[in-house]
Amino acid sequence: MGNKQLKIGDQIVYSVPNSSGLQWGFISKIAGGNIFCRFWSELMLGSIRTISTGELCKRENLKLTWPNVPEEIISAWLKFLNK
Repeated sequence: MGNKQLKIGDQIVYSVPNSSGLQWGFISKIAGGNIFCRFWSELMLGSIRTISTGELCKRENLKLTWPNVPEEIISAWLKFLNK
């Protein structure tokens, strides 16, 4: 990902370690160098996989993606999660 500064709301694709799997989502929190992401549900369109907590991800497994979900949807999720 080079030296690009990551920020909350950035859309990402996560390369699952020891797998060929990819997960799509967005950054929901950055704290002390830790990056927490929310991933889109494969079962419910427009829904995220977990509500209770973000998932800690290693920076080297994240890649920024071209926005494939409207920014308004991600903003709405971030607002809901941070109530």
